[in-house]
Parts: sequence; C-alpha cells; structure tokens
Amino acid sequence: ARRALDLQGVGAALKEGGRGREAPAEVSQAVLDRAEILVDAAARDLSAHALKPASPGRLRRALVRIAKYGALAAPANTLKQESCNWRHWRAVTELYGTAPVRPSVHELAARGTDAREVECALWADAVFIILDRMEAAWRINPRGRPYPPKPSSALQVLRGVRRVHVKRLQVETVPLTLAVAVVEGLLREYAVRHGPEALIPQRKEPLSAAIIERLLHIIATQEGARVAHKVLRCGTLPWRSLAGLIHFMAQCGFRKAEVALAPGDEFGPMHLSMANVVWRIAAASPDGPDGKHTFIVCPTKEQLALLAEGDYAAVRPPPSKADQLGLHWAADPIYLPYHATATINAARALAELEAMRGVAPEARRSSPLFTDGSGKPFTHGSLDALLQGLLMLCGMSAEEARRYSWHSFRSFLACALLAAGKDAATIQCLLRWKTAEALSLYARINPGAYGGHIFDAMRADVESVRSTWSHRVPVYDADARVAAAHAEVP
Repeated sequence: ARRALDLQGVGAALKEGGRGREAPAEVSQAVLDRAEILVDAAARDLSAHALKPASPGRLRRALVRIAKYGALAAPANTLKQESCNWRHWRAVTELYGTAPVRPSVHELAARGTDAREVECALWADAVFIILDRMEAAWRINPRGRPYPPKPSSALQVLRGVRRVHVKRLQVETVPLTLAVAVVEGLLREYAVRHGPEALIPQRKEPLSAAIIERLLHIIATQEGARVAHKVLRCGTLPWRSLAGLIHFMAQCGFRKAEVALAPGDEFGPMHLSMANVVWRIAAASPDGPDGKHTFIVCPTKEQLALLAEGDYAAVRPPPSKADQLGLHWAADPIYLPYHATATINAARALAELEAMRGVAPEARRSSPLFTDGSGKPFTHGSLDALLQGLLMLCGMSAEEARRYSWHSFRSFLACALLAAGKDAATIQCLLRWKTAEALSLYARINPGAYGGHIFDAMRADVESVRSTWSHRVPVYDADARVAAAHAEVP
C-alpha cells in the first residue's frame, strides 16, 4: 500500500515538472523590524569582518529571503497567530515609544541591573495593555463567549512574542517571570469577579455514534432542506461528498485542516487528493507470488463492485499540524476496512464516491478527495457552516450545536477507542499523535489489526460529557434527542 501510494505521488510530481519550490511565506513584521536593526548595525560596523556588499540592499534582501524560507517550516496557523501577537506587541511598544524588537539579556547585562529590571517591567505591564485590547474587542463582538478574555490569554500573546524573538530573530529576551506573577494575581481577581468556573477551558464536545448516524440520515433523506444557506439535494456530488467526509472523519480522526482549505490557501500537492487512496480488492487483485497484497490505484466501477469484507482502502495521510512535511505518518497508510451494511463505514463511502466521480488516473493527484461539487475542496468556513446547519436539523438549538465542531469527530474516535478498551499507545497511533509509543506501534500494526480496532470503536458505547459546559447549561443528552428524532422520520 505504501509503495502504491508513493508511486502515485512521484509520477504526479514528474508530470508537473519536477519538485518545484513552494512559494515562500509572507515575511512577518517582526522579521522586517529585526532586519532594519541588523542592516543599521552592519552599516556602522568598522571592523575587519564588516559586511560590505556592492549593492546597499543586498543584506536586507538576504535577511528577508532567509526569513521567508525559515517560515515555511511553521504551520500557516502558527504564522497567523504570530502576526496577531506582534500587532499587540507593537501597540505596547508604541505606548512606551520604544522599538518592538527588544534587546537580548546579554546586551542588558552590559548595561547593568537597572536596565534588566526596567525591561522586565515592560513585559509585565504589557499584560495589562494587551488584556485591555482584548477586552475592548470582546465588548464589540463577544462571538458567543459569556466571559471576557482571561488574563492567561494575554500571557499567551507575550509568550508568542518572546518565542518570535528567540526562534525567528535569534534574540534571547528577558524571562517572563514577573509577567507570570502578574497574571497569577489577575487570575485570582478574575475568579473572584466571575467565579472559578469561568476559568475552565471551553472545549468542543465529542460527537456520538447516534449523532453521526443522524447527520448521515439527514443528508440521505431530507431533500430540499435548508442547510447553511444551501439547499440539500440528496444523491448529488456535493452532498454525497459531504456524507463521505463524515464517514471518513469518524473513522480516521483527521483534523479539519487535513481535509479542507484554510482561508487564502490554494489546493496543491500538499493537500488530500484522490491520489492519497489505493484499494485492496482481493477478488480484483489477487495476492502476489510472495503472498503480499497487491493494490489498485485507480479502480473501475466493476472492480469496486467486487469489494467484500476483508478488503480495505489504504489512505496516505497528508502533511498535518503535527507532521508538517509528512515525514512521520505519510509513509504509513491508514487502513479503512470495508463493510457492506455498517451505518458508519468510510471505505464504502469512498468507494461510492470513486464510482460516482470516475476520476482518470492522471487526474487523481489534482482532484481533491472531497469536493464541493465544483471540483474544488471544501473550505474551513463552508464546512463549519454545513456542520452547524446539519446539527440544528438534528433538533439541536444553535447554542447546543456550537458545542460541536469538526474536531468533535476526532474526539469521538478517541473516546470510542477508549470505550472499546484500547490502550493509550493504540489510541495515539490511530489518531497519529506524534509520540514515541504511537510511532513504534504503527511500525508493527497490520491492516487486519487496524481494521479490527476501527470496527471495535464503532461498536463501543461512547458516553463522554465534558464538565466545561455542565456548570452553565443543563446536561444535553444528545443520544436521546437523536433517537427521538429517528423515531419521527418515516
């Protein structure tokens, strides 16, 4: 399976003209600020080792280029968060009339103890300034959050700013010890004002099998229903693709970023495509002389019709948040076992999409695995809106639906595996958590064992209600509500 998937990727790359080079990331303001400091320092350097390029802009261009390609190693969301953090930080330094790029501890040591203490005070006072900015934004648009931003959120911004200094700018700033002490005091004040429950992290709830089954039932039967400003057309490619994605997420536990495009992103070789899937169909592709399974890269409708229990789809994971270049998990396929009648079965849903789309072998690499019907992949925003709309069609209120997101499928699989008695290493392995235990276990797992774990998880009784909501809303018995909705459907 691994070799069949690898050959698809290599062939597509050769057809596209070789490796190519991904477009560099945008340069952050922090890097530009630092570049100006270094260019100025180089211009004042009179030593024998001073840089004296023929072009005055040579050093500035070099610093920017280095930063661009260094940024490619970071996730897009990380770079976006860093940019947001730096905007907060520039607001702080503008209030103090000072440069946003701070001196290193070595520079401060040369200036004496007082300079270090003043620098620590700047970082500590930044907590108050950033928190005020966050609270002002929350008052304008709370986005459903009942409590104002926590002081710890301001500290996270500062930690992000310091991380930019250390990792991107190579500047070891003063530690945040004083800022942390300030935040601890602010947290106590926050708890007294809003109650300690306001400090409990608000995480999305895991879905249950009953809710997932109801989502699939709605897509298959509720012709003409309005879902997030769209009209549901049962059996059409966009809705069959959405149903396939739901099957897939329930049994693969992918993150949303692995199956959909982030804002401003364009589909390319790093994204999940038809080329990430190959098929083991015993009746259509017998084992080789050595007893090893053979795989079908682009199955025909006739071959897909021969799928039976024991067959499976092998999916190569795309690069992800925890595996930016696919070096850890892309070489080890996810094995999705086929079942003809199971309510939730990703292999069967993928086979139906394969037969419906009929993508040619040479086009698989450029074809998203899940599409909105126009040939383009779903976007983060469209998927979020569709899921919320479907959950409300299940009978949930808007507030109840907001308890869930696409990450709830990942939580569901983790909870289902736990309920099925799987150990921590197995759960981490199937959800592709980058731990030593998960990586070593994956090296020993085979398709049959993998499929067995998935089938066990789908049969498990998942009862997992987080305490993050229990203090604010009544316990929502989603399974009971969905069962009642099932009974009302003819």
